[in-house]
Amino acid sequence: MVFYTITDEMTRSAAMRTRQVNMLPLYGAVSTSLSLQMQSAASGIVLQKRATPGPNSLIPNTRAAPWSDVRVRQAVNLAIDREAASKVIRGFLPGYGYALPGSFWELSKEELMAMPGYRQPKDADIAEAKRLLAQAGYPEGFESPLMSSSTVYARELAQVAQAQLSKIGIALKVESVESAAEKPRLYEGAFRLTAMPDASAIEDPDILLGEYYLTGSPKNYGGWSSRQFDDLYDVQSKTMDPARRKEIVREMQRLLQREVPRIVVVWSTLSAVSWPEVKNWFQGRSLYLGNSLQDVWLAK
Repeated sequence: MVFYTITDEMTRSAAMRTRQVNMLPLYGAVSTSLSLQMQSAASGIVLQKRATPGPNSLIPNTRAAPWSDVRVRQAVNLAIDREAASKVIRGFLPGYGYALPGSFWELSKEELMAMPGYRQPKDADIAEAKRLLAQAGYPEGFESPLMSSSTVYARELAQVAQAQLSKIGIALKVESVESAAEKPRLYEGAFRLTAMPDASAIEDPDILLGEYYLTGSPKNYGGWSSRQFDDLYDVQSKTMDPARRKEIVREMQRLLQREVPRIVVVWSTLSAVSWPEVKNWFQGRSLYLGNSLQDVWLAK
């Protein structure tokens, strides 16, 4: 096997279309929208696409104003149009809920789509968001820095947030930082709001909910803390009955929906393309798992 480092996405796709490479299997190698274009333009290309436990979110620093006010976080959650965002941000899935879409753990579609921030059209949510901001003391909105890494995912997320939140008077000033400089600031809480594409290994609540929302978790960058959430987490983690555990996890999601420690904008999808001669390759369930190649061969 020969792996090529091709840093430009369009150059990678050209190498694929012209059969200089047999596959683009790795996460981020090709966006969902571009992979669909490639499949249409080059007959025979095989596309594999699946949702992955990667919430692309706006993370407010809940330890500092104005983001310490739950009404401000709720207003932002209301204002974000996930359907529109999913058409812009790499072809990802709308960010409905705090569990991976389509997983065993998610809330029912009926309950999700009735929740604030998910309803369509957006008029009622925008009006409610402005009312909450006024109630919190920001009738004309406010300005806030938005930290974003230099990755394409973070940049797209920041651009969507900047455009959509302007509708309720929140003016975001995007501050782009290199990834190496971003992490220390996240761990130290040296930010107000950040655009964060994230990824977990699996969709199990012990991982997906625990690492982002538990008090003191290293990836709970915004410093949100809830004794009720922590207690529910401990109970569900020890519960052996799947149905009972699912109900507890759903209650945790409803709490997150009320408190909004993160505003999930879109969920990541893994897209990969290959030519038909690549045999016995199946896309992994996440960025971290199931992407091995030891049983793959070329039928030539």
